Amino acid sequence: MVLPNGITVRLHPNRELPLVSAQVTSLGGSAFDPADKRGLAATSMGLLLQPSARRASLPPGAGEAAYAEDERVTIACGAMTNDFEKAFASVSERLLRRHVDDRALEQSKHVSPGALDPEHLASKATRRALFGTHPYANSSRTGAAQIESLSPDDLRGFYAHRLGPRISHVVLAGDFEPEEAVTMVQQHLGRWVGGPASPPLIEPWRGPAPEGRVVVVDHRQSDEVHLRIAGQSAPRGHPDGFAISVMNQLLGATHTSRLAREARTKRALTYWVESGVRSLQSAGLLEIVTSTSLDQTASLVRVVIGEVRKLKERGARKGEVEAAKRSIVGMFPARFETNESIVGILGELACDGLSTEYVEEYRERVEAVTAAQVSEAAHRHLFEEARVVVAVGNAEVLAPLLAEFGALTILSEDDFR
Repeated sequence: MVLPNGITVRLHPNRELPLVSAQVTSLGGSAFDPADKRGLAATSMGLLLQPSARRASLPPGAGEAAYAEDERVTIACGAMTNDFEKAFASVSERLLRRHVDDRALEQSKHVSPGALDPEHLASKATRRALFGTHPYANSSRTGAAQIESLSPDDLRGFYAHRLGPRISHVVLAGDFEPEEAVTMVQQHLGRWVGGPASPPLIEPWRGPAPEGRVVVVDHRQSDEVHLRIAGQSAPRGHPDGFAISVMNQLLGATHTSRLAREARTKRALTYWVESGVRSLQSAGLLEIVTSTSLDQTASLVRVVIGEVRKLKERGARKGEVEAAKRSIVGMFPARFETNESIVGILGELACDGLSTEYVEEYRERVEAVTAAQVSEAAHRHLFEEARVVVAVGNAEVLAPLLAEFGALTILSEDDFR
């Protein structure tokens, strides 16, 4: 359903519990930040929740959130059924007022960043190494240096030019009557006007450097090394998407995967290892995440790269493909257990231009994937030399251990503040 001002509404009534969740979401996340204003989306959305940005108080027990991701920005709320309209009115008021609290922005610049989490360091370093100058290198988690460059006018420009009803989607899930819900959305957001006329686009990504890279972030607070090995995958909507999901499942998404069996069970190189696929508008990312001790780091990297190469060159076996499909299908319902998870999934589909048929047909399409399709997807999309290896740990020890895997760069924690 589309309201007169262009905002779309998706509803998922569920009368089991007296709870309702909602979100207003649109494309416009951190990947769309200008190169000299990185952190703009995350800061702008975060400051929407400042007390000075609303007039009405939030009902007791209600919750709200506002945040930026790679591609999306979202403001959300949840409450008991009787209090939900008050909560929705509060977040709607924030969007319509788009109040900029100059003092709150200045205060945010002086908050001490504290110690940087090794996983956060590894994630940001991987993005930078893999995407380089492409907008996807932008992180939704801002550093002090990024916030320091922002002015109140930057935030006002963000609210005026990157938020608007014509690119936004309202999603509700929970205990409500559909007709009353539509009336409520119209009442509180029907006056919202302006903003972009169409969703933004991101320039195509041409992939990582063909020779591969190694990045070591010097972090000496512990003897553990946090590792990420990543490469290019397929963008959102690619015909191989379902085959890639099955491929990832058998490669490293479960405790019985190839990577877990080889790195943990057989060789005891790590307590855990997992792989994940992220499909974005203009790029895809396959990332393997793990940790180990300093002395086992190079061995673990060799095993991970070896398993990726083996799957790419030899393909997948029918038995493991069938097991991977059963795992995906079996876990699928758990993704819809709460109203919050439902509005998140439906909001993502709305931004991607997909109908709810995608959800309805998901398990059937997974079950239809064959071993031959998984093997073809692995051969086509798994990284080989064009990869990045990121290690967070003692750089003095790690640098000579990892030099065999590509051109080496050593960074400090301060590079990510």
